Amino acid sequence: MTIVIFIIIICVIVISHELGHFLLAKANGITVKEFFVGMGPTLCSFTKGGTKYSLKLFPVGGAC
Repeated sequence: MTIVIFIIIICVIVISHELGHFLLAKANGITVKEFFVGMGPTLCSFTKGGTKYSLKLFPVGGAC
């Protein structure tokens, strides 16, 4: 149970951090090609407005 809570907390931190980068880029007219949470193989993804949104296997980081 502790590991699950830890993974959820890490995911929340990573999402909020990367969302800050994403929103600042969009506010300044910078094109964001991909926004993803996690590392490794892609579990699921979709494209909207020219940005590919992805969820990856290992929840240890993210990028935009």
